[in-house]
Amino acid sequence: MSEEQVKSRIDVLREQFGDDIYTKAKWEGRQSDWLIQWFVDFVNEGDTSFPMTFTVGGNLVSGYLISESAYFDQLAVDFSGSVGEQAQDAAKS
Repeated sequence: MSEEQVKSRIDVLREQFGDDIYTKAKWEGRQSDWLIQWFVDFVNEGDTSFPMTFTVGGNLVSGYLISESAYFDQLAVDFSGSVGEQAQDAAKS
């Protein structure tokens, strides 16, 4: 291989391994579904959600695909609520 071909190959590898989905698929031997990934990107860009059902190992998994920010907002609300309840219970004791 010429030096130019080696540099070109290195650039291709850097681009591929810079992509998290490619790296995960390559190292774990799994493929990511492009359509699901498109829905995830779409939901993360806006303020929307989609009901989805998947077949996983012969089982049905259903729920809503929500944005990353909506997930963490709800997690914070749930976490702060449980911490508040525990503090109230501790204060009563």
